[in-house]
Amino acid sequence: MKYVLAAESFFTNLSVAMTRSIFIVYLAWLGYGLREVSYVVLLPSAASALAALQLYWRPCSSSRLAALLLGAEKAIWLLAPYLETPGQLTLAYTADSVLYTAGSACVASLVYEYESESEVMKVTSSRTVLGNLATIAGLAASTGLLALLEGWGRYWALFTLGSILGLPSSLVLLFHRPPCRREASEEQGGEELVFSSSLFMFAFLLSSNLLGLAWTPYLVSELGAADYIASARYLVAALATIPASFYWVGRRIRSYRYSLLLSALTPVLVLAVRNPLAHLPMTLLTSFSFTGASFLGVFLFATYRRRLGSAKAAALTVVLMQASQLAASLIGLEAGGSYHLVLGASAALRLGSVALALAAIPEVSMFKPSTARVYASLLYWSGVQGYTVALAFTRESILLLVKLSAAALALLLLYTVIRIMYLIAASLS
Repeated sequence: MKYVLAAESFFTNLSVAMTRSIFIVYLAWLGYGLREVSYVVLLPSAASALAALQLYWRPCSSSRLAALLLGAEKAIWLLAPYLETPGQLTLAYTADSVLYTAGSACVASLVYEYESESEVMKVTSSRTVLGNLATIAGLAASTGLLALLEGWGRYWALFTLGSILGLPSSLVLLFHRPPCRREASEEQGGEELVFSSSLFMFAFLLSSNLLGLAWTPYLVSELGAADYIASARYLVAALATIPASFYWVGRRIRSYRYSLLLSALTPVLVLAVRNPLAHLPMTLLTSFSFTGASFLGVFLFATYRRRLGSAKAAALTVVLMQASQLAASLIGLEAGGSYHLVLGASAALRLGSVALALAAIPEVSMFKPSTARVYASLLYWSGVQGYTVALAFTRESILLLVKLSAAALALLLLYTVIRIMYLIAASLS
C-alpha cells in the first residue's frame, strides 16, 4: 500500500508542477503585481483555512473520498486558461484550493495511519522523492513550453496537459487499503508540546509562504527576470529536494536543527542578491533546508498521533498550512506592494520560528529536554491565558453592548410615548 501512496504523490505533483506552481507566473504574465496577487489568493486561502478547520473537527480518512476530491480539483484547471479577470480567477482558484486542501488532508491521514514513526518517515520520504521526480518532469515541461511558445497558448497547453496527467492520482487511490487506523488515546499531558510545535510550524510556514508570495513577482517585476527563469527556480528546487530527502530521512532527529539554521539565511539572501540568475543556486539552499524542516514537522506530528489520532494529526498539519497561507495573503495586502517589507517580514518570522524550535521543542532544543519542556509549558500557558482573557473581554464587551443597546431602546421608547402623549394633549387643548 506504500506504493499506492507513492504513486499518488507522483501524479499529483506532476499536475501541480504544471498548474498550481505556474499560477503565480501566469498572474505575473497577466500584469498582476504583489498586491493584485495577494487579492487573488486571499479568498482561496480563507476558504481553504476554513475547510481545513472543518476537517480537524470532522477528520477525513477515506481513500475514495480523497480520489473524488483530487479528481474534481484537476478538472478545474481545464477552465483556468479562459479566465482573466480577478473575480473569475479568484473563484476558480478558491474552488481548486478547497478541493486540493480537503484531498490532501485525506491523503495525509492515510500516511499517518502507519504504525511507527519510522514507517511514516519512510512513506513520507518515498512520496517526497517520487513527488519531486514528477515535479522535475512537470517543471521541465513548463519551463520548455514557456520558453518555446508565446502568449496565451503556452498557458493553455500547460494547464490542460497538467490537468490530464494528474487524473491517475485519483485512480491509484482506489486501490489503497489502510494498514491500521490509530485512534486518539486517553493519554494525559503533552498539550504544551503540541502547542509549541504547532506555533513553530505556523511561524515557519508563514515565513515560507511570504517568501513564496513575493519571490516570483520580485524576480519578474523588480529584477526584470524572464518568466522562464522564474519557472526554472521551481525546477531547481525540485532537483535539490531529491538528494535532500535521502540525506535528511536517515539523520538523527537532533540534526534537524541544522536545517533550521540554514533556512534562516534564505530571506536575507533574496533581498541582498540583485542578479536574477544568482537566485537559482540560492533556491538550492532553500530547498535543502526546507526539506529538513519539513521532515522535522512530519516526525513531530507523527509522534502526536498517540494523543490526537491519525486523522486529527494529519488535519492539524493542513490547518497550519492553510492558516499560514491566509496570514501571508493578508500581510501581502497590507504591505501595499512592497517586496522589501514582505521579504523582511519573512526573515523576521523565520528567525523567530528557529529560535522557538531551538528553545521549546525538546527533539531539537539547544537545552536539556526537561528545560525545553518548561519553555514549552510557559508558551502554552501564556497562550491559553491570553486566549482566556481575550475571550472574557470579548464576552463582557458584547454583554455591555447589548445592555447599552437595550437602555438606548428603552429611552427611545419612553421618548416616543411622552411625545405621543404631548401631541394628544396639545390637540385636545
